[in-house]
Amino acid sequence: MAGVEDAVTCMICSEVYQAKTREPLVLPCGHTFCRSCLTNIYDTRYFTCPSCRENFSHRDLEDLPISFSLLSLSSNYIDFQCSTCREHGGDLMYWCRGCQQPLCGLCLYQSHPQGHDVQLGKTCLKEKKHAVQEVIKTFHLALDENKKEIKKKVSSYISMIKLLCQRSNRLRDIETEVAALSKEVEGAYNIENILFSEAKIKSVLSKQMPMLSGNDESEIDINAEEKAAREGKADADIGQQQTSPGSKQVVDKRIARLSCQDGKLLLRSFTSCNDTCLSLKFPSEVFLEFSAGNQCVGRVYIQLWCHLRRAQHFQALCLGTFGASYVGASLIVSSYNHERETLDVRKYILPDGSASNKVLMTDLEWGGRFEGPANEGIVMGSYYGVGTHGFGICTRCQPNGTFQCPFGEVLSGMEVVRAVISHEPISEVTITDCGLVIPELVP
Repeated sequence: MAGVEDAVTCMICSEVYQAKTREPLVLPCGHTFCRSCLTNIYDTRYFTCPSCRENFSHRDLEDLPISFSLLSLSSNYIDFQCSTCREHGGDLMYWCRGCQQPLCGLCLYQSHPQGHDVQLGKTCLKEKKHAVQEVIKTFHLALDENKKEIKKKVSSYISMIKLLCQRSNRLRDIETEVAALSKEVEGAYNIENILFSEAKIKSVLSKQMPMLSGNDESEIDINAEEKAAREGKADADIGQQQTSPGSKQVVDKRIARLSCQDGKLLLRSFTSCNDTCLSLKFPSEVFLEFSAGNQCVGRVYIQLWCHLRRAQHFQALCLGTFGASYVGASLIVSSYNHERETLDVRKYILPDGSASNKVLMTDLEWGGRFEGPANEGIVMGSYYGVGTHGFGICTRCQPNGTFQCPFGEVLSGMEVVRAVISHEPISEVTITDCGLVIPELVP
């Protein structure tokens, strides 16, 4: 069995080959290593086989063939893996349903009580897998139902926004029309003119009074619970707009007007004034989703100080505005004198799949008046040479320490950051999604 174990194990990491992340890739010299290890050490400019040191420079990793025979052998090896009985040394191939314990052959015939329901471990494992999968299936069904319900609510809210915008525009039109009639009345010079203006005013009132009195059928009422939730969220946002502890950064308070014109919903330029009934706050919150292999670790939500160009640069990479984004980027943990610790992302991913750390915007802030305290949760810029950009999230602060250019802070998800740092190996963790958190509407 030891020979089989050696055959299905990567010589570098000593892990058994598995599909996707640890597929066995065959080098031209015939030696085989897992995809994860080769990805970490592969360099197209200069690469040698870790076993025989033969040079394979200028070869693409994706062109290396997968050893499907080894992959099949490793799958069978994992299926036949059994723990060993501490008392007798035999394989624990059986499972007692009554005792809920594994048994070897000698346990079964020497010391185990007779009459218990004993089955092969494989049989019980399949049954357990099926039972757990049914639970997961039920969970997924519940998730799907919730997603459908959320989609319905989002659709109804969008319809409500459009109707409110239409109502706002209608009120403006009425106001303009009434103002014009008022001027006509003031300028009337005989009874006939007054009577004509009176008839026009009555016509306007008869048409528009249902809406002005609140009896318009097209109006959508928002119930008290939704209003309370919206007001509570607004209060929370006001709290977030205060100056961040230990810093001089303030969240951007500008808003953009929403209106309905020509049958389209328009989002106007962000300004500091609010002269309409419906507006959108300036988007300054982003998220990063971290995953280890196919398993999502969680999401981190970051408040950006968008008056800084470095924060704008970071936001553009979260959205992929310039084509490049952080999706697919790897991470590294940096420690300074065992006091300060940061989770760093040193490169972003280009549309062709390659990585880069070159700046996409000029005049990014650094040092001097842009310095800030090295507090936990602070998101700061990193420097790896002229014209480069990276970022880090502080996970352990340094007394009296400073960062050259902090440009945001974690609102929620520090537990996700700590989980990423404790994951072994950290090279398995990547950013699998990122983007902008849509701000709430301001009535």
